[in-house]
Amino acid sequence: STPKLPHNTFLESDHLKNSFENDNILQHSIKNGVRISLFITTF
Repeated sequence: STPKLPHNTFLESDHLKNSFENDNILQHSIKNGVRISLFITTF
């Protein structure tokens, strides 16, 4: 029989990885938005 714990931890780590990627995308879009707004205000 296959143990359930490794599969559960794998799903949890995958979920954590996805949330980390979402945070990175969010931070990246925020940085781009700030950069664009600064670019607009300088002109």
